[in-house]
Amino acid sequence: MLKRSKKVDTKQAQYDLVIYGFIAVCVIAILLHFLMPKQKLYDQLVLDDSEILVHNGQGHKFKHGRNKFFEGKIVRDFKPWFALNHLVDPNLGQGAMSICATSITKEGQGDDIKLPDSYDWREAYP
Repeated sequence: MLKRSKKVDTKQAQYDLVIYGFIAVCVIAILLHFLMPKQKLYDQLVLDDSEILVHNGQGHKFKHGRNKFFEGKIVRDFKPWFALNHLVDPNLGQGAMSICATSITKEGQGDDIKLPDSYDWREAYP
């Protein structure tokens, strides 16, 4: 008889359910983050066979393939190419592009390439 006279606050119960649900989702996300760590993007290989197979299996007009220039290299090796050195060392500033140029000549790529002074695609392909 005493329980019948007591009114249950349904708004408070709904509020509590939302808070408990949010806490449960946060705990699950934290556990998954620590129990299933993923490899960082900068430490991944540039050439990933599984990504190549997925792309080639999707029926695109062009196919991905292996390139010996990228064999065994990770994404971190190409940060100077995209001028991302300032993310690691803000003191580099404009030096990122010069690092890119020296990395190309270190590899031996582009030493024998002669570029024209000007090029107009519209004239080459009318």
